[in-house]
Amino acid sequence: MDKRYLANLDFLRVIAAYFVMLFHFNWEGDDPLSRLFAYGYMGVSVFFCISGFITPLAMRWSGYCLRDWRSFLVSRFFRLYPAFAVIALFEIFLYANGSLMGYGYKFDQITFYQFMTNFTWTAELCEQKWFLPVFWTLAIEAQFTLLILFVYPLLNHRYEAIRVLPLVLLIALNYYVGRVNTIFGEGDTIFHYMAVFGMGMSVYLYFIKRIRVVTLVFLLAFAYFSYAKSISSYQALTSLCTACLMLIRPQLDFKIVPYLGKFAYSFFLVHITFGGAASFHMRFFPDEWYFQFLRVLIAGVVSFFAAWVFYYKVELPSHEYARKLKHKKRS
Repeated sequence: MDKRYLANLDFLRVIAAYFVMLFHFNWEGDDPLSRLFAYGYMGVSVFFCISGFITPLAMRWSGYCLRDWRSFLVSRFFRLYPAFAVIALFEIFLYANGSLMGYGYKFDQITFYQFMTNFTWTAELCEQKWFLPVFWTLAIEAQFTLLILFVYPLLNHRYEAIRVLPLVLLIALNYYVGRVNTIFGEGDTIFHYMAVFGMGMSVYLYFIKRIRVVTLVFLLAFAYFSYAKSISSYQALTSLCTACLMLIRPQLDFKIVPYLGKFAYSFFLVHITFGGAASFHMRFFPDEWYFQFLRVLIAGVVSFFAAWVFYYKVELPSHEYARKLKHKKRS
């Protein structure tokens, strides 16, 4: 299947990344704008839904089969982990020099156990604090990567029933695990968000013409119900809207969309570190919403500039190395 550029995915990534930023920089006032920004956390659901779609699609484009699981993991590792590791180490440096950017933590507050669980993406499971709040999403993405290795062959089975059954079971498991999490307060895992990923996977199956429209509607409705009842109706609706936008694939001729889209991951990683520091040093701004909104805008500009540098100096080189490994493997 020929690769193609999907502009709507970049558009959704950019919107999601900036809404997450607005959530983190929200001044928590009584004005309508602040109340709107309080829903910015739902941008994470957009990222998860996109991953459910694009990950199996990328596997299909590369001709993935089960024996390729090692090379696929290595490729994903070099695409995601180096950028994370750099910003995580920088966070530790900031902990050791708390006054540099307004940090309230001390280096000696970081335990070896916390260090290990952060760098193995298991902090949530081990009830440890993340160095950055956004890191928990990388842990969920990593768990999905492991899961899709073994689910992908079923998604491409010759019989539609076998293609659909794994999605139905995983979405149903989301309903059960989400309800249990609400009761016992356990750490989040991929199964708490499987309905969101399932929406993206359902769109993937329809995109490659492996399920009928009626099956797609059933899967999306089932996933919406599961997530709305177990986790959040707002996030379920956000995920469903994301799936619909991926289906419609509107024509986006704005040249800035692919330009901003390639910075989305870097922006997501660095916005708290650099934009948060800028926001902290502008804490003297008056409490009126327009001054606080200006504060957020400035922090956003700082975040984007940091993401621009971070992309070209850290993320892009790791992507190029991942491609070299793939080409070396094929040769």
